[in-house]
Amino acid sequence: MGKVWCCTYVGNTNSQRVQQKLGFCNPRIVENVDVPLLHEKRDLIICYLSREQWQQDRLNNKKGATRI
Repeated sequence: MGKVWCCTYVGNTNSQRVQQKLGFCNPRIVENVDVPLLHEKRDLIICYLSREQWQQDRLNNKKGATRI
């Protein structure tokens, strides 16, 4: 697996902070995404964590645990 992708809604600052602490980067905003279960449209933030970045983060953290 080369990358892990995740997303959150704009305004969900707790989720955004967790993603940031886990090392997800390069956020992109996708506007007006249809959310059928809520019968509305919302803006999404999409981020990713590459295998290389994950491995580098593990090397920088000697215990190998994710910093949260």
